[in-house]
Amino acid sequence: MLAGLGAFLGLLFPLAIELSVIGFVLLFVGVLLTAPEADSPRPPFGRWWQALALAAFVFLIGLGLSFVAALPGGLMILVACVFSLVVVVLAWKPGPGGTGRTEPTP
Repeated sequence: MLAGLGAFLGLLFPLAIELSVIGFVLLFVGVLLTAPEADSPRPPFGRWWQALALAAFVFLIGLGLSFVAALPGGLMILVACVFSLVVVVLAWKPGPGGTGRTEPTP
C-alpha cells in the first residue's frame, strides 16, 4: 500500500517536484518493507517484488533526469508510476486482518 501511495504521488509530478520526491521515498520504503517476500516461493510475491524494485529504479533515474531534461525524465516517471500501480494492484491479495498477506494453502 505504501508503494502504491508513492506511485500515486509520483504521478503528480507536473504539479510539484516535492510531491514526486515524497512519492519516490514512499515507493522506495515500500520496496524495502516488502523485500522479505522477494524470496517467497508463493506466487505472486517474489516476481512482483522484482518488478516493483525495477519500477523504483526507473523512477529514480527519471527523477534525476527531470532536472536536466524535463520531458524524458517526466515520461520515465510516468511509466514507472503506472507500472508500480499495476504491480501493486495485481500483487495485492487481502489476507486475514486486511494485512495483504495470505497464508499458504496446503
